[in-house]
Amino acid sequence: MQRKPLYETLNEQYNKSIESDHLLRKKEVLASLRDLYKPIDFKKIEEEQKQKEDLVKEKNEEKRKQLLEWQKKNEESYDFKKFNSRYSSKILEDENNKQEIERNKEEHKRTLHQKMKSYNQVIKQNYAPIVSRTKQNEVDQRRRSLEMPPREKYK
Repeated sequence: MQRKPLYETLNEQYNKSIESDHLLRKKEVLASLRDLYKPIDFKKIEEEQKQKEDLVKEKNEEKRKQLLEWQKKNEESYDFKKFNSRYSSKILEDENNKQEIERNKEEHKRTLHQKMKSYNQVIKQNYAPIVSRTKQNEVDQRRRSLEMPPREKYK
C-alpha cells in the first residue's frame, strides 16, 4: 500500500476546511440573490395584507370594547344633578322658551283655522247664492250649442 505524499494530504485538508467554507458562503450569496431577483408573489402580499387588516380589526374592536366599558363605568358613577351650572340652566330655559313659543304658534294657527271655518259656515247659511232657473237654462242651452257633433270618418 502506498501512502499519499504529504502535500496531497495537506491539499485535501485545505480543500475540506477553507474552500468548502468559501463555497458555502458563495452558495448563500447566490441563494440570497436568487431570492432577491425572483418575481413578486402577489398571493403572498395579499395574505400578508389580510393578516395585517385582521390584526388592525381585532385591535380596533378591543379598543372599542374597552371604551364602551369605560363609558358604562363612568356613566353609572356620574351624577348630572350635582353639577348644575348657570350655563346649563340657561340652555334649559332657552329650550323651554322655544317649545312654549312653538306651542303658542300652533294654538294660534288652530284658532285662526277654527274662526275661518265658523265664518264660512255663517256666510253660507245667511248668504247662500240663489240660482235663477232662467239663467241656468240659458247656460245649459249655450253648452249644447257649443258641443260639436262627432265627425264622420273619411272613407
